[in-house]
Amino acid sequence: MAKSTTNWTTVPSATKRLRLEREAAAAKKRKRTHSNVMVWAKKGQLVARSRRMKKLMAYYRDLKSEFLAEHTVCAVHHDGHPNCNPIWIHHVHGKLGSLLLDARWWVPVCFSGHRFIEDNKAWAREKKLLCAKDDWNRAPEDAETKRLREVIKELTK
Repeated sequence: MAKSTTNWTTVPSATKRLRLEREAAAAKKRKRTHSNVMVWAKKGQLVARSRRMKKLMAYYRDLKSEFLAEHTVCAVHHDGHPNCNPIWIHHVHGKLGSLLLDARWWVPVCFSGHRFIEDNKAWAREKKLLCAKDDWNRAPEDAETKRLREVIKELTK
């Protein structure tokens, strides 16, 4: 009987098996997670939010809905504006760190009111709807900020 000179990796069934093994290894590598690293969803794509941020945003959504239920008047169009429904929260000092959950710096606004604040920053600073440039994303060092930082630590364990 004559020996076959065909390389075993060029046989269609072997080629398919090797391709499937490579794809499985790549999928396993993409699903590997680390504490501070985003998880790969598909080749070349990142997951939109980390697990930590998902927990934080779920808590934020609950606080936001409670806040908007209590505050039903838009801070920009408080004198009445057609179709003004404050469903957004404007963060006067930014959203970095504990400021995301700090309701002291939240203002209920409608979509057009929020756009007006962003487009007219000088007016917004005059009306105290926007902090000074030097204070943006800087939380004051007080008891409430410390409490919120502890809440964030507990949520993201």
